Amino acid sequence: MQLLALLAVSAFNPQLSTAFAQGTAFSYQAVLNDGGNPATGIYDLRFTIYDAVTNGDAVSGVLTNAATPVSNGLFSVTLDFGEGVFTGLGRWLEVDVRTNGGGAFAALVPRQTLLPVPYTVMANTASNLLGTLPAAQLCGTLPASVLSGCSGPVTLTNGGNSFNGSFSGSFFGSGAGLTNVPGSLAWQNVTGTSQQAQPNTGYLANNAAQVTITLPTAPNLGDIMRVSGVGAGGWIIAQNAGQAIQAEQFGAVTTTNWNSLTNWTQTSGPVRCCSIASSSDGSKLAAVWCQSSPPSGGIYTSTNSGVTWTQTSAPNVEWYSIALSSDGSKLAAVVWGGGIYTSTNSGLTWTQTSAPGGSTRWRSIASSADGTKLAAVDWVAGIYTSADSGVTWTQTSAPGEEWASIASSADGSELVAVAWTDLSYNPGSIYISANSGSTWTTTSAPSTNWWSVAMSANGTNLAAGGQGVGFYTSTNSGVTWTQTSSAVYLEFDHCIAFSADGTKLAVGGFGVIYTSTNSGVTWTQTSAPGSGFCIASSADGTKLVAANTRGIYTAQATIQTTTTPGVAGYLTGGQNSAIELQYIGNGQWLPLSHEGTISAY
Repeated sequence: MQLLALLAVSAFNPQLSTAFAQGTAFSYQAVLNDGGNPATGIYDLRFTIYDAVTNGDAVSGVLTNAATPVSNGLFSVTLDFGEGVFTGLGRWLEVDVRTNGGGAFAALVPRQTLLPVPYTVMANTASNLLGTLPAAQLCGTLPASVLSGCSGPVTLTNGGNSFNGSFSGSFFGSGAGLTNVPGSLAWQNVTGTSQQAQPNTGYLANNAAQVTITLPTAPNLGDIMRVSGVGAGGWIIAQNAGQAIQAEQFGAVTTTNWNSLTNWTQTSGPVRCCSIASSSDGSKLAAVWCQSSPPSGGIYTSTNSGVTWTQTSAPNVEWYSIALSSDGSKLAAVVWGGGIYTSTNSGLTWTQTSAPGGSTRWRSIASSADGTKLAAVDWVAGIYTSADSGVTWTQTSAPGEEWASIASSADGSELVAVAWTDLSYNPGSIYISANSGSTWTTTSAPSTNWWSVAMSANGTNLAAGGQGVGFYTSTNSGVTWTQTSSAVYLEFDHCIAFSADGTKLAVGGFGVIYTSTNSGVTWTQTSAPGSGFCIASSADGTKLVAANTRGIYTAQATIQTTTTPGVAGYLTGGQNSAIELQYIGNGQWLPLSHEGTISAY
């Protein structure tokens, strides 16, 4: 038996569902000849759709209609190849035939071209769309009813897209890409050192160095910006031309300008003081009088920021250095040629500790914020620490040096010490400890005759002064050091004071006091009188106290009601400080809330 090609033009009719929506099934009718004559009987038919009249690729599965009746050559079947087959490209139907249940299938040639039927013209205005709609055909204004049936995401990538009118549903997601949305605010993690701010955005300053965040350049009325200090370096909010921040809104938080310290006042305190210390708020002060010939010094305290002073019951010896807890209740002082004394009642009574005394030459002492951990250096006997407010002392593994000064972090875990020379009289080094003095490491600072050192509350910012090299700072716990400007090149950097956040520095030398508001990058000479200053600062840097052979002087930083207008003005905050600003027009930003110490310049 010979199976020939289909003789008649095929007819295709779509099948309609009971809801009159178009499905994917269609009717196929054709004429089959068997041996040159119209076929009659039962045949097996197999159908496949290709993308070419010859060869090509099959774009559908194979449909088999077994036992299909053919009468006088005519047959009719219903075919359903499902979705995704008819996509607008050319399609050809291949029919394979065999007698019912026997032999192999024979392909009829040629393949039949599948042409559209009249009902498909509805595709131009279809109420349902299956498949991909070219993006170029979707434009203009879409009524809400068009998108009401979408179950998947609708992605809009054109920056000009906008929503106009009311919206009763909800938007879900992080909102990280949204800007200029009043009442909503996304946060960005800033791990670098600079960031241009956008309106209605919050920024986490997350770097060991200070992060500069510049105000938005073209804010709208009511726009919000927030900054939070996560990293140890804190933050600075820089301004654009014509902008300023109303600093008086901080209320109890004092804003400062250290570059205007013109109001130094001599107090009634004693003369010839060689060390001075301050409580965190600057209200409680302590100074040691270091008269040595004959030893007739004493320890003096003040509870009103230096207005009046009282000599304590401490013995008249050659005192050399003193330290205070942050609340001023615990004091510790060292004696050149004597021992170490402590007080737990703000200096009313004193107790000599078990630290070595006699011929020892104690040079410097430092305290943790709570007064529990103490560290002291002896000129030749090494470095000693105490973990119980000075009751017991332990000599550390620090090497033999002529130790000159020591400083501590607020928790007492980070220590830094400087040496004048080693015991062979070679220039000294700077050493750090990250475990309360158990072990010590030499830093990369140059070898010289180091005289003094200071540390921020978290141990990240360090500052040291020495003979012949000027003043060095570090913002990474002593890993690297930078020499500051020559303006602070003093014969001896006699004493150094840090604000708790490490942003403000004051250094006293022979005859001058310099201050810095950017961790030592730039410096300004103050109008402090006299010579040879030792110096201390309140935690926020708003109060300084300095002492020399002529007396004790105090200075209060200038209170600012607004930042300096334009690019010269700025706000600063340390780690764990935060601020929220709102734009109120005319270049003015208004603080709505704040946390921690904020300073305005």
